[in-house]
Amino acid sequence: MSLSDSLKKLKFDTRLTEWYMKNNLMTQDELTKSLDALPDVAANIDISQEGDTDVQPEETH
Repeated sequence: MSLSDSLKKLKFDTRLTEWYMKNNLMTQDELTKSLDALPDVAANIDISQEGDTDVQPEETH
């Protein structure tokens, strides 16, 4: 992967988006489109904590 490609991917890194927008290198519209294109992975969340005795594992079929 080239340096140019790597930098393009970093453009949408949450640690850098504010800087890019402040320096007029990214618009709010670009950021919104990028965020909307991300997959919804909410179903993959595991809210149990190590040592939780009240939480029962979900049965799979």
